[in-house]
Amino acid sequence: MSDEGQNESAINDKGLEVDFIRREAEDGDLHPFRFYADELDLCPARATRASVLTQSHLFVHPVISATGKMATLRTVDPQTFVTFKRWVAGHAQNREPIKRRRDLLQAQVVQEMLDEGLVSTAIAS
Repeated sequence: MSDEGQNESAINDKGLEVDFIRREAEDGDLHPFRFYADELDLCPARATRASVLTQSHLFVHPVISATGKMATLRTVDPQTFVTFKRWVAGHAQNREPIKRRRDLLQAQVVQEMLDEGLVSTAIAS
């Protein structure tokens, strides 16, 4: 489910919200990423400079839930995420103030995790 008018966001019944973004169009491609042919319900938003995320080194790390279940997290390099979020917070045009604050907080939390050695930027093979 997504909020009305927020087709790039999905929210589960427990309130976990995830925003889906795609890189800006390059070389005339209209849809660098599509979930499916009809994107009326959920449509990733184009994000300025999002290509730095798609070109990032892969970060792979085991995670354990509160119930003890394990999974493998595959995402962008944490330092790349921090750099991107700081840039978005300070330079993205038409960014809502509440999102700028959230971007800075997300960057700060991940940077603190890096500084404390809770995650590393080791490149996955």
